[in-house]
Amino acid sequence: MALFTGTQCITVITQGPGTLTLLSYGANTVSPNVIGGKSTSNSGQTRWMVGFSHDYTGYAFIWGGSGQAVYRIGSSLQTFPVGTKWTAASVAKWGATSITSGDVSSEIGSAVNRDNQTTTWVIPGSI
Repeated sequence: MALFTGTQCITVITQGPGTLTLLSYGANTVSPNVIGGKSTSNSGQTRWMVGFSHDYTGYAFIWGGSGQAVYRIGSSLQTFPVGTKWTAASVAKWGATSITSGDVSSEIGSAVNRDNQTTTWVIPGSI
């Protein structure tokens, strides 16, 4: 099943303080690429939900923090490391069934900053 359909949501689990940053790119319309980060000061685990917009075909996310970050898809118990730089980001393409590692650094320069406005949410109880 494709990402962002049914139960195939992307959950990120981070350890310690840091910032989860999401890049939305490859718009179907004239919308610009957008990039934004949300931070946590939690010393324990924080769980995040990565959202999407039907206007974009690509999403990439990275973790900038002192601890580990992993993602999972849907209800799977299997986790994978989150990228920590844009040259090796965690990339979700519209219609894909998995997340890959990829270089999206060429998409950053034209992106509009949307810090604290991007489609990542801290799941309650994990703040």
